[in-house]
Amino acid sequence: MAVYGIGTDLERIDRVAEILKNPAFLPRFFGESERAELASRGNPPASVCAAFCVKEAFGKALGTGLRYPMREVEFVHEPGGRPALKLSGWAARTAASLGLRFHVSVSHTAEYAIATVLAEQEAV
Repeated sequence: MAVYGIGTDLERIDRVAEILKNPAFLPRFFGESERAELASRGNPPASVCAAFCVKEAFGKALGTGLRYPMREVEFVHEPGGRPALKLSGWAARTAASLGLRFHVSVSHTAEYAIATVLAEQEAV
């Protein structure tokens, strides 16, 4: 495996807390599994912000920026709690065609959330 790309994003939680007041925000940018996981925790602004950071970091790692269907990249947790991506549609097809797999790391303080996504490519 070789590194294909890496992306990091940092956002203010209070900014996302303001945006959360718009009921269209979550359905527009977050997939079903992601929304269900966030809702099960009461949609805490820090968690929503971290998930949004993952989307931005994914775009940077892929090299597209935010020019992709954001609902197709869902930040979820595996059964043991490990952070992961659930891809669908264009995002899944693109990752498969490039032979990519992703690693995700997130964290937050009371004020900021940060995420890093590492895209790894199978040796060709």
